[in-house]
Amino acid sequence: MAQSRKEVWQEICNEIRRGSAHILITGSRGSGKTTLLERLLKEGMLPGGEQAGICSFALRNRDGTPSQIILEDRSDGQQQAIAEGFVPGRGPKVKAEVLDHFGVQAIEHAKSASGCWAVIDEVGFLENASPAYCRALLRLFDQKRVAAVLRKKDTALIGAIRSRTDAVCFDLDNFEKE
Repeated sequence: MAQSRKEVWQEICNEIRRGSAHILITGSRGSGKTTLLERLLKEGMLPGGEQAGICSFALRNRDGTPSQIILEDRSDGQQQAIAEGFVPGRGPKVKAEVLDHFGVQAIEHAKSASGCWAVIDEVGFLENASPAYCRALLRLFDQKRVAAVLRKKDTALIGAIRSRTDAVCFDLDNFEKE
């Protein structure tokens, strides 16, 4: 029988207390990845993470289709669009230059922030447009404890993160909602 969300919460908290370097949360769309990450922050389980890291989210048109993907630097709240112009069947036009500059700068802010945690919500496929951003993100895992939400995609970046031996991954699709 699958474990409940209460049990996964307890497992994640135990891993954090044991000193696991990185916590990775994955699952299908709507599985509660971001909600769980935000709860970890709210409950004080990721000291410093509220001011260190990146948050990405979609701005949507009236019909619900995404118009832009925004990247937010948790350190100062600055935001920039990293993708826009969605074409059905082809996806968004990624702004690699924004990831190269603003995205890398946000990761540098996370590295230098006080506290031992950085929070990344989320890592998907857009990041692959910027090798500089991917390198900076992977270096962050060598310098801070990271709690990250990963989309359920097979990309080189997600594969590199998931293959870390110092990371514990929780797939929310394996846990029953309450």
